[in-house]
Amino acid sequence: MNIVIIGNGKVGRSLTENLSKKNHDIVVVDVDYTKIHKIMNNYDVKAICGNGVIYDTQVKADVNKSDITIAVTSSDEINLLACIIAKKLGAKATIARVSNIEYLYQLDFMMKSFDLDKIVSPEKIVSEEIINVLRYPNCLSITSFKDESIKLIEIILKKNNRMINTKIIDINKKFKTSVLVYAVYRNKEIFIPNYDFILEENDKVYIIGKYNNIQSLFLNTGILHDNIKSVIIVGGGNVSICLANKLSDLGIKVKIIEKDIEKCRLITHLAPRSKIINEDGTIPDVLLEEGIRSTDVFVSMTDVDEKNIIVSMYASHCNVEKVITKINDISTTNLLESSDLTAFISPKEIISSYIIKCIQEKECTFLKEYMTKKVSYKVTVLEFEATKKDKVTGLLLKNLNIKPNIIILAIIRNSSIIVPTNDDYIRNNDNVILITTNKFLRRLDNIIY
Repeated sequence: MNIVIIGNGKVGRSLTENLSKKNHDIVVVDVDYTKIHKIMNNYDVKAICGNGVIYDTQVKADVNKSDITIAVTSSDEINLLACIIAKKLGAKATIARVSNIEYLYQLDFMMKSFDLDKIVSPEKIVSEEIINVLRYPNCLSITSFKDESIKLIEIILKKNNRMINTKIIDINKKFKTSVLVYAVYRNKEIFIPNYDFILEENDKVYIIGKYNNIQSLFLNTGILHDNIKSVIIVGGGNVSICLANKLSDLGIKVKIIEKDIEKCRLITHLAPRSKIINEDGTIPDVLLEEGIRSTDVFVSMTDVDEKNIIVSMYASHCNVEKVITKINDISTTNLLESSDLTAFISPKEIISSYIIKCIQEKECTFLKEYMTKKVSYKVTVLEFEATKKDKVTGLLLKNLNIKPNIIILAIIRNSSIIVPTNDDYIRNNDNVILITTNKFLRRLDNIIY
């Protein structure tokens, strides 16, 4: 696929890094020569120094031959104009990043008016991700596929969770659902659980299932949480404003602490139902005075990772039930495994993943890549196409003698994702996605004895 990326900031770099690994032909455009030089040295891509809204620059970038042009500069107006020009030049599809909160309620109008294929609002997407994490307090992440019909969730089993001491084989019957537990992280080890595997407190559990079945699991295990009454947000950026308005819509009291007086004035206008505090939210005395010990949720959203981590640790020390930490460099979370912090939000990763998901031709491709990214350091995610010669085709999964440490994660049939149960079977031409600790599987039949 020919892809042009206009803008090489945090999101642009993340897109370049991820898409360049997938054998796409990529052209990166940015006005900063230092960034262009760095991107050419680090990735196998073509890079052009120039303004993405200039006709000649887009011609040099071969925008007219692009399957998709993505504009993710720091300027909404440049992104919109760049995509309009790209479409006029012949780009097959365009995606524009738009961050201005005031544009949020007219995105559909702008998309139709400017003939754009997709407008991505980072604030909307990230705030929705945070809302998901808030509603499901034991969830570390929730990812959707196939228009929300398939969900992958990552849960930590805190004390009194009803899934503790439950065998994998008993989960669906006990909680009246139909989901698949495909991995468990325990004591720095990852397990591909068999039916007799028993879940324990503090396990990190990875689950895939259809939307209604995930909802049933949430309801029947008490994971679903609608009792949040108050939230404190430190940092008054655009995501904080969007999140505050969404929380206010749910009837939740929101307090935003921001030390910049000009930002406070803007927030007062854009998030009128929230209480705005003009103080430094990284000072413990300020947090105590604003009620950190009695709030249900604490969200650290400053622009500095170190500040977010430190203030979140303090919130955790104050026994706040749910603490969410914004992290720009997601690799930092590996250093925090022994801390009490578990819920991290990386806006650039969320937006990058969302855009990549938008441009994938098949949802199953993104599913496989997502799974590999999640657990590749311990396990392998493989995809095989079933043929008539394979012994596993046509047989119910419950009748297959599958080797240990192998789980059939999904069956891709006619572009649809099937989360398999024991009563499903593999057909000829199905694509089968497996998760395993066995790195030497070469054929689909290798999964059985």
